[in-house]
Amino acid sequence: IAAINGHAFGGGAMWVLAHDLAIMRTKRGFISLNEIDIGFAVPQPVLDIAILPKVSKTVRTEMIALGARFTAEDALSRGLIIKAVDLEQLEQEATNLANKYAKKRLSPTALKEIKGNLLVEERQKVRTVLPRVERAKL
Repeated sequence: IAAINGHAFGGGAMWVLAHDLAIMRTKRGFISLNEIDIGFAVPQPVLDIAILPKVSKTVRTEMIALGARFTAEDALSRGLIIKAVDLEQLEQEATNLANKYAKKRLSPTALKEIKGNLLVEERQKVRTVLPRVERAKL
């Protein structure tokens, strides 16, 4: 669970997308893949593993080709986060969400299977992309 209390640019945005769930502070901060603004392209392996499976084509285009900056409200409407809250509520909301899952008392084996089932496409991408990463020596 990511609790975003400010900006998440570039690698920070990728970090957010790597989480299963994210909550973001309102009134301050953006999520942005702003690499295009400095003349840099997001590497294809990163796109394949961290970004493509997580967001729609339209949102990917906004993020990658335009370097769009999304407020908490924008990120919520695009499915990048699950909740936008005031700073004073951020830590408690993240804790509440973590406690909600902890109460499920899932065994590590069951949780692994559930996440594996939810991430079938991402796992296939990793299997496809890793050989390219090895060759590119990223």
